[in-house]
Amino acid sequence: MKKKKLKVKNNSFDIRFLNLKWYITSVILKILIVNFAMSAFIIGCFFDDNQYHQLMFFTEQSNFLALIVTIISLFLVVNEGTNSVKKFTPALEKARFTVAILVSITCLIFICILMPVGLIENDPGAGNFKWDEIILHAVVPPLVVIDVLIFNNNFVITKKDILISISFMTFYLGFIIFAFYTNLSFNPNYPELHNYPYFFMNFNSHTGWFGIDFHFEGNVSHDKNAIGSFYWILFLLALVLSLGFAWRHIMNRQTVKHLKIIRRMNKNIQH
Repeated sequence: MKKKKLKVKNNSFDIRFLNLKWYITSVILKILIVNFAMSAFIIGCFFDDNQYHQLMFFTEQSNFLALIVTIISLFLVVNEGTNSVKKFTPALEKARFTVAILVSITCLIFICILMPVGLIENDPGAGNFKWDEIILHAVVPPLVVIDVLIFNNNFVITKKDILISISFMTFYLGFIIFAFYTNLSFNPNYPELHNYPYFFMNFNSHTGWFGIDFHFEGNVSHDKNAIGSFYWILFLLALVLSLGFAWRHIMNRQTVKHLKIIRRMNKNIQH
């Protein structure tokens, strides 16, 4: 038997009608995301040594997009029920899905790669991360993912929607390559030219683009690449794709669950 394709005719922004506590929690969560993200950006841009150059990093860009999308989402949740909100819901849900993938990458790369490598190097800053860095790497991303996956709308995410986040990642990787070969600095406070945002995007490392060196014959303090940057690029794109399918599966399951509740409620009303 062929599996029935999930169809949603009425997109109601958020699900206030299902549970009032659910709705209130959704609003509170969005307010927390906005407050945390805005405070981190204010501290980073006005009080951090690197200031506006931080906006060149994937962390700041993904969090900034999440902030904008969440502000719009919060506004529409509060104004739920109007025709303009219902028409805007599908586009916003795609945006929410995209930022959930992007901030997930920010969080995972930080926790699983950047922080452990810093601690292994005995980097003094690795164990004493700045408050705004912790917020943007390890606080805002999980909150955004929870908000998108649990408090999602009755809208079906398609496989094509994953291409949006892949396109963003591809564009950012292209920007890194451009910045590297045009000597665009990501941190002017470094004594030497720092024309790459993360160590695995240093194309002049001892492994270069395609090299492999698991014995770490290079200088570990400044050259941490065990594999060439090309393989890191493939890994990042594969990570985007994997997260896209995972988050899509969860969101669509939530939609099925919500639709069942709605149908049950409609039957009770009719009877």
